[in-house]
Amino acid sequence: MNPIVVTIDNNLKLLVVPESEIHLNGHAILTYSYNIYLISRNATDEKCNSSNQIEFEIPRNTSYLGVIMSASPGVYTYDATGPLELSKNEVNKLIEHIDNYRNTPSLWYN
Repeated sequence: MNPIVVTIDNNLKLLVVPESEIHLNGHAILTYSYNIYLISRNATDEKCNSSNQIEFEIPRNTSYLGVIMSASPGVYTYDATGPLELSKNEVNKLIEHIDNYRNTPSLWYN
């Protein structure tokens, strides 16, 4: 799965990097956690764009905001492990984007 760039409330631009586990026995790719990075608080800042390449470098102008984990479909937890963290409303908006992403396989590789 490719990293995605999402803009949520307050013009908060985030980079979401899925951690995927691939099974070669025909099962779909499973993603259980999403690392979250702050790109910009100004959504008009277009210095960072996601890439369709398998190798993706995290932009240097990012700040780590924690991880969102999914233990089962529709159930998420947010762990802010650094000095920065998202508000409850921001987490809920981001989970909406992640849910849409998880439920739309055509977005995974675009």
